[in-house]
Order: sequence, then structure tokens, then C-alpha cells
Amino acid sequence: MSGTISVRDPRAEMPAKSAVALPTLSGLSGKTLAILSNGWASMGRIAPQIAEGLMTHYDIGQVLNFTVPLMTSADSALLDAVAKRADFAVVGLGN
Repeated sequence: MSGTISVRDPRAEMPAKSAVALPTLSGLSGKTLAILSNGWASMGRIAPQIAEGLMTHYDIGQVLNFTVPLMTSADSALLDAVAKRADFAVVGLGN
């Protein structure tokens, strides 16, 4: 029995880098934190602990919570709202 075996490479090509590096924060004191969650129980448990730890140890000013619908990514309107209202974000979109 003779034949040809084809071996395929399943890796996708890396996208061209198009991201722009944003300036970093000099500190967290007084800054506004956005927490994005899609409602998974694990994020519901850890998000308040993250917020409390950042308030206690880094003196952040405010915590805003945003909900991302289950089984989707955050849409551009939500991301724009977060960018306008918060200085930094914690995103928890897993189980």
C-alpha cells in the first residue's frame, strides 16, 4: 500500500502588532477601579475581595461594577463607558 501523508500545521499566524502602548498609572491612590464581570459565581466571590484589598492597601477612590452578558465579550459601548469613568480595570470573564 503506497500513498502520501500530509502533515498540517494547526497554528494560526500571529496578527500584526497594532496595539498602542498606553501610559501607566503612577499610583492607585484616589483612582477609580472598574470591575467587569459576566456573573460567574467565582468572580462574584473574588471581586469584592479584590476591591477591598485595593481600597485598604492602595487607597483607591471608587469602585464601579459593570456586567458583561454571559457568553459574550464586552461590547464597544461598555468598554467606552469603562474608559470614560475608570482609571483602571479588573476583568473577570471566566468560570
